[in-house]
Formats: sequence, structure tokens, C-alpha cells
Amino acid sequence: WWDMYTTWPGLSQMALDYLSIPVVLHPNGSFCQGRHLLVFTRNRLSGDSIRKMLCFGGWTRRDLVRTEDI
Repeated sequence: WWDMYTTWPGLSQMALDYLSIPVVLHPNGSFCQGRHLLVFTRNRLSGDSIRKMLCFGGWTRRDLVRTEDI
């Protein structure tokens, strides 16, 4: 993914988001979103589904994926 950054910058960013580990979590970050997903509304989702939802949410907030394309 790193070698093809100039060809597919959006895909490279998605790979970086999915494969990297966050260094710092702030109050409005993944921790709060994960808490909402896990405890309050979707307590039967698998770990894989939760990871995918958190990644996808980050991509849409950064305009890497448009909701019209879904």
C-alpha cells in the first residue's frame, strides 16, 4: 500500500487507518465511539464488525468515502 500511495491515495489512507494503532485517544475519538457501539446499541456485533464500523466512520469523517458511493 505504501508504494502505491501516489496512484491510490485514498486506498493508501484506508490501509493506514485500518493497519495502524492509535497513539492517543481523545474524548471525542474512537474510545467514545467504540463505547457507543459496544455497550449502548449494538452489543451483539462481532469484534470484526465493530472494527469495520469504526474504520468506516473515520473514513467518512475524513471524506475518504462518500455516503453516495455506498
